[in-house]
Amino acid sequence: MTPKLQVQSHTVLDFFERHKPVIAQFSSHGTKNAEILLLDDYDDPVTLDEKATLRLFETVEGVRLVVFNVCHSLRHAEAVASVIDCTIGMADEFGDEAAIKFSSQLYKGIADNKSVAEAFFLGCHAGGSDSPIL
Repeated sequence: MTPKLQVQSHTVLDFFERHKPVIAQFSSHGTKNAEILLLDDYDDPVTLDEKATLRLFETVEGVRLVVFNVCHSLRHAEAVASVIDCTIGMADEFGDEAAIKFSSQLYKGIADNKSVAEAFFLGCHAGGSDSPIL
């Protein structure tokens, strides 16, 4: 795993090309208009809509699972599902603590060789929310 803790909008594609991940996760804040917040070169927020997210994943090879651990990100997951095997998005707001618990159990399940669906349900149970959608 190669975490990238702070991503500027223009460095996302470079990161994918350099590291060639199989799983990609966005952990950020989202708007009620289903936009993901990223940072520009000056650490000011910029938004990423689902069309831009789809264009990004249309150009990336090898990613099999995308997790949008971002409030109101279901539209992103649905858009990217047309080019990625499996996507997870959040239907509504999702608190930070619940998001951390969800991700921890999701990846623990994957590391334990569970299917993505099984790992997803472990994450949902740990996070105590029905916001994540597979």
